[in-house]
Amino acid sequence: MGMLPSLGGLSVSQLLENVASNGVLTALAGRLLSPALLLVFVLAVVSTVLSTVVSAVLAPAAVLSQNLFQPLALRFGWMRSESSRLGMQRVSVMAIAAVSVILALSGSDSYTLVESSYSLSLVGTFAGFAFGLYQQSAPRVSALASMVVGVGLWLLHVSLGWEYFLQPLVDRN
Repeated sequence: MGMLPSLGGLSVSQLLENVASNGVLTALAGRLLSPALLLVFVLAVVSTVLSTVVSAVLAPAAVLSQNLFQPLALRFGWMRSESSRLGMQRVSVMAIAAVSVILALSGSDSYTLVESSYSLSLVGTFAGFAFGLYQQSAPRVSALASMVVGVGLWLLHVSLGWEYFLQPLVDRN
């Protein structure tokens, strides 16, 4: 089943004469499928997209709520009831959704957004993960410090508009 879009995309030049490069799969589906099957195809694509969007919002909201807000709230004695924890999770979902909408409206294309999200997660977690593999007794503070330094350097890199890390120093040579 997963091969059908790939095979359809590869065979589109033989099946269709002139088709725009951004609408290959929909043009092929419109040509080969009956109206009932085309409806099922469109609903399956919409379902896949919505499922991906829901996962992209709920996963970071759960991490934010469970790993950051809840330990802080328990330390200060704020969240004692289940309803307050549920409210905190709802606020986390709304915050992630708001940030996602702002990023989506920023004007960047989807490739740039995906590249930025992967690079942010990589710079934020790689150093702590790598040192954690080789150090059994590494303190928790050092992992958090490596995450803060990694994200801080990445934000500096992005805000200065560098193509690669330390670009002005490397270009001078």
